[in-house]
Amino acid sequence: MEHKEIDGKELERFFTRANWYHVIRSNNLTTSGVYDIDEVVHHYGFDKDYKERTVLEVGPSDGYFSFLFKKRGAKIVTAIDSNTYDGQVAINVTNKGRKSYEDKYSAYKKEYNEFKHVYEYYGVKTSNKLLVLSKIMSLNINYLNGSVYNLEHIENHDVVFCGDLLEHLRDPISAIEQLYSKTNQKCIITVSTALTKSIRNIFYGDSYLRYVGHHAGGNFFQLSYGAVRNMCISAGFSKVELFDEFNLKNNRHKTINKHLVIHAWK
Repeated sequence: MEHKEIDGKELERFFTRANWYHVIRSNNLTTSGVYDIDEVVHHYGFDKDYKERTVLEVGPSDGYFSFLFKKRGAKIVTAIDSNTYDGQVAINVTNKGRKSYEDKYSAYKKEYNEFKHVYEYYGVKTSNKLLVLSKIMSLNINYLNGSVYNLEHIENHDVVFCGDLLEHLRDPISAIEQLYSKTNQKCIITVSTALTKSIRNIFYGDSYLRYVGHHAGGNFFQLSYGAVRNMCISAGFSKVELFDEFNLKNNRHKTINKHLVIHAWK
């Protein structure tokens, strides 16, 4: 079935009015994302060239990082996300926070109806914007729906990237073990709303985490570098380093999130 062509104004409205997580720039258009990674990408320690390497991203959201790896020459980029974009809550939230997250995720279904022509034109049956952008930008991304807790069916990749996911998980230890099992060379993990250095975490050797699920229904923990490092070592990684820590601005709420970037080698 052929679909009516999309004019520039309709595509611009999609970029500026849809619910975007990442700020992504393409064809003189910019999405209205919550986080602008272009401003801080140097903090991640990515290689300039991923030629002949395969990359797995776990939790890609709109796909900013998957597109970056592909643009930097990755032979294969696989992205896996638990969001089905049909209104179901994609993360295992607390009972107290469930209602707010049900409202949040139901917006994806409403958004599909609002921009149905755009999604249908690019052959996408849900409001999965990674799939739409991969076609707009002609970047071939292998997309899968699934959980970080179950990566057994996925082939190993040279590089694994997991951005700002651990703090949303009830069991970050099992997640890191799964990331380890799919890594051939190196895994890069970022942590949002991270714990900063203080007298308390210095006293505990910078290896503790703080449970915050009682007031942040979708964020279970605030994690320190030491805690993530110890989880990575117990999972089997031979070397773990804190590459950088930086502040990332939330454009929607006008707040600042503390980020850690951790590199772990197989």
